[in-house]
Amino acid sequence: SSKASVSYSSAIYNEKAGVYELVRNYKYSEGIEADSLFIAFNSIYTIIMLKLIFLKGRLTYMASRNKKNKVKFQWTKELIFLISALSAIILATVLLAIPTKSERLASKYNEAIALQNATNSTSYYTISKDHVFVEIDFEDVEELKEKVSAKEYVYVVYGSENNATLLSQLYQLNAYAEEYEIENIYIYSSLWVEEQEDLQAVEEEIKAKENAIATSEELDLLEYPTLLVFYEGKIVFNSQDAEGIESWEAYLDLTFPKYNNKGNE
Repeated sequence: SSKASVSYSSAIYNEKAGVYELVRNYKYSEGIEADSLFIAFNSIYTIIMLKLIFLKGRLTYMASRNKKNKVKFQWTKELIFLISALSAIILATVLLAIPTKSERLASKYNEAIALQNATNSTSYYTISKDHVFVEIDFEDVEELKEKVSAKEYVYVVYGSENNATLLSQLYQLNAYAEEYEIENIYIYSSLWVEEQEDLQAVEEEIKAKENAIATSEELDLLEYPTLLVFYEGKIVFNSQDAEGIESWEAYLDLTFPKYNNKGNE
């Protein structure tokens, strides 16, 4: 009947809207790109809808062939619930198979660490997927400015997966951050600078980034990796100016016990 058809269509639409909202919220909470999720979302529902159309057509055909025992197909609450549960299971499986932003970052740096260890006989430790690092692209200087303007100590590492020194310190940086209650360490990527063939041609752009973060006198974006500690937008520690300190191990031993957020909450 038309009433049953409208009821079925409404139920399926509402269910799809609910799962759509689940996908959208999961995307924002886990940092997954929209394209991957919505492609998976629409693919799952397309498959389910095609199967339902086929099932309905098959039952109608069987009913028309057996006039003595007519079968009238109806969308029951139980059937709709079963289909909804199946779609939710499939969707959850797809979501769990898509790596989060944190997992992708760990994978990228761990691959770089593994390569470094294999080619240079080093033994740098990898980081877990539950690390404190958040990577910010070189172009996104406004995002970095927003992060470092907080009324707390904010740690920034300027470098990339190409820097052996940075790779050697990631594990210890993560350990110190957890010990001293530093929620995130931001990796401000130097990859864009590293890949420039003519640095003089982009000198003004680099200077603009330096002045946007602090001032060009305080920060040199041609020098990496660099450890920076900010408080309310101001640099309180810069490894580029740390005289008399020869190693990153010493930087960490100095900064985290002195600049941390333990007891500030």
